[in-house]
Amino acid sequence: MPLGHHLGDGAVGGALPLFGALLAALLVLAWWTSRRMRRAAAATGTVAGTPTEGPGAAVLGRLLPLLPYTTVLVALVLPLAAVIYLVTTTAWSAGEQAVLRRPRPEPARIDGR
Repeated sequence: MPLGHHLGDGAVGGALPLFGALLAALLVLAWWTSRRMRRAAAATGTVAGTPTEGPGAAVLGRLLPLLPYTTVLVALVLPLAAVIYLVTTTAWSAGEQAVLRRPRPEPARIDGR
């Protein structure tokens, strides 16, 4: 499969299953990222670091968790090489977030309380 192949070029060879698998991976990653964004906003009372009060905060709170899905829409018009890049970088970023933002245990107190 040539890396310059677009989804719109037709289902030549294994293009359709390959693009389908890559788009499915992007959908799963977008869903996971969106879910983490909603949980973080609910836990901190902020949306992307801004308070959830004030003008436009409600709209921002509804739109930001949907942004990861735009990656899937963009992937529909990009060549195969770019879609592979999107899947790789999105998965890497999701893995980083999972590691860096994992819950940490409370440190043990020295005085035994």
